Amino acid sequence: MPQIQKESVKKRIMKEAKAAFLIAGYQNTSMRQIAQKSDMTVGNLYRYFENKASLFGAIVDPLLEEVDQVLTETTKDWVSLKTAPVGVFNLEGKPFQEAIINMTRFLVRVIRQHRDESILVLSKSSGYRYGNTLQDTVGWIHEVFVERERAMGRKVLPIYTKALASGFMESLMVMIQESKSDEEAELALMQLIENYFQIPVQTDNSVD
Repeated sequence: MPQIQKESVKKRIMKEAKAAFLIAGYQNTSMRQIAQKSDMTVGNLYRYFENKASLFGAIVDPLLEEVDQVLTETTKDWVSLKTAPVGVFNLEGKPFQEAIINMTRFLVRVIRQHRDESILVLSKSSGYRYGNTLQDTVGWIHEVFVERERAMGRKVLPIYTKALASGFMESLMVMIQESKSDEEAELALMQLIENYFQIPVQTDNSVD
């Protein structure tokens, strides 16, 4: 007879697992630890999730799907998670400021709706199949900084643009983790974008 799963139990497991992953990360959290926190046996836990990857995926994959949808919508299929990170920010023939505004709206929406999941994907997913997300994102942002330098008529120095991309992502993580409200996060992001990209950026309620 097939095992009957209770939705309330599944939600409890995911809640406890997310808390554990946020503390120790995917690689350093075991199914046994999650079972203990969920007040169940490991065997019972495996009736709900076949392995740790499927459990982590149940938590973060909705975010990744949202990210892909927002990317494709705001860039009119110009960028998606299915696009190779190298070269996706080719801004030839596209207004630079419009590209930055689109990226800003995407970041604001993700942060406001999926704060914990964003942290998991960007900094706690080592060992998971999307464990290179942070490095890939830095690569994408690096391409933007390269185009920024070209747009400003400067000689492109890869070591400089890579340093900018890494610094931007580190600053973004601090903002996600330490902002006390969505409004503070949005304001901080606007200032971050302005300081790093040296252009004024404004958003409206269309990101909700």
